[in-house]
Amino acid sequence: MAEEETPAPEENAEATEAAEAGAEAAAEAPAEAAPPQSLWMPMMMSSVVSIVGVVVLFMFVIKPMIKTAIDDALDNNGTKSAKADDGHGDKGEADGHGDGHGGGGDDGHGGEKAGDETAVDNSAGEIPIVEDGDNIVINPAGSNGTRYLLVEIFLTRGKESDTGFRKAIESHTKKLKKITMDKLASLDVEQCTDPSIRPRIVYQLKASYQEVLGSGHPIDELILATWVMQ
Repeated sequence: MAEEETPAPEENAEATEAAEAGAEAAAEAPAEAAPPQSLWMPMMMSSVVSIVGVVVLFMFVIKPMIKTAIDDALDNNGTKSAKADDGHGDKGEADGHGDGHGGGGDDGHGGEKAGDETAVDNSAGEIPIVEDGDNIVINPAGSNGTRYLLVEIFLTRGKESDTGFRKAIESHTKKLKKITMDKLASLDVEQCTDPSIRPRIVYQLKASYQEVLGSGHPIDELILATWVMQ
């Protein structure tokens, strides 16, 4: 039997290096061939986004559509129309009451108002021939504007039933004022300061006023409340 040849030291060294190189290659191979990173996070995020999208779609699209469908169904069943009819019915009743009361107001209340105006007698007592604040001031004849006469005149009615006495005076106040100023302007200073002339002035003015007011509004008394000479 032939003797086996002992490998040379060089060959053993090469074999050892080859084995070590193979081991290193084997150790590096799993790292290079490692599987890719897991995809569970992107998948979870995608699921969350999908759920949120479904919720938004339901709240803003599907839910209003469902509500509209329910309302339409109720309307088809006559429920909504009945409510609308009730509302119009109430309004109609309200209009009916309004018309009734309005008519009553025009006829009944209006009549009462007219009756109240007739019943309220604002022609009683002393009534000025001019509006409040409208003074009657004249310069006596021959005074050359250095003297003036201030007067206030009131009238009372001749009939208690003459409720339009005040209105008649107010309707002719400018005429009454003009008559008064024309008459008093014809007086001189001496006449204006003579108290005995006033009754004649009252009589003349009363007659002139009566012509303006007419026979339907007889004058009972003409009151010369103010006669101030300056």
